[in-house]
Amino acid sequence: MALIRGSGVLFERIGAGLTYSHAYFPRCAGAFLHSTKWSETDKKSLARVTLFSKPTGCSLCVVAKKALLPFSNRIELIEIDITLPESRQWFDKYQYEIPVVHFNGQFLMKHLVDAKLLESTLVNWEKEQKLSK
Repeated sequence: MALIRGSGVLFERIGAGLTYSHAYFPRCAGAFLHSTKWSETDKKSLARVTLFSKPTGCSLCVVAKKALLPFSNRIELIEIDITLPESRQWFDKYQYEIPVVHFNGQFLMKHLVDAKLLESTLVNWEKEQKLSK
């Protein structure tokens, strides 16, 4: 089992492809613990959204997490804490740009989450997925 800690997120990779995420958003309304289990099939049917952030001192990161919550049933959210030693490459690239959002491994936006842009990107990706089946 491998543990990957991000800003407010703990991912557990267990055996053959089961992933659990435990996300704690202390500054979001009502502070809650969100836990999701994804199978390999589920992950293939969800777009991967990566949020590059830091655990403290980044109010925009808190706002970004909150803005991504309405999409939680349609995306696999991976949160990368750029302050961790294993995230040095992302710190060097994004230390003055966070939060940064990637969609399926490609840069999508920085500083603020544009929900309309994410929605349109997600809708287009979902259409492509339906066509490819």
